[in-house]
Amino acid sequence: MTDVTASRIEAYPNCGLKEIVLETGTTITGATGTLTLILADYGLTRILSIYGVRHSTDRSILVGEAVTSAVSGGVLTITSVASNDNERRVATVIGE
Repeated sequence: MTDVTASRIEAYPNCGLKEIVLETGTTITGATGTLTLILADYGLTRILSIYGVRHSTDRSILVGEAVTSAVSGGVLTITSVASNDNERRVATVIGE
């Protein structure tokens, strides 16, 4: 996937947890795609939770996705499930 933005949110500062939000644009072609995140860039050493959604109507209807993920060499790869082209996708990663 291209056109991906990521933002780091210190959602749980007293617990040492971090929340990272990855968002694609709506110009994605292809029913499935991957998002990658270098864990060290966001101070993460362990992933606790990943939640994925897609916008079936741009910034309107949210549909939960059962994304799959893997970590190799400090890089987290999140793969979205099949859907239509040009749908915005958001993955929220919580880790330490």
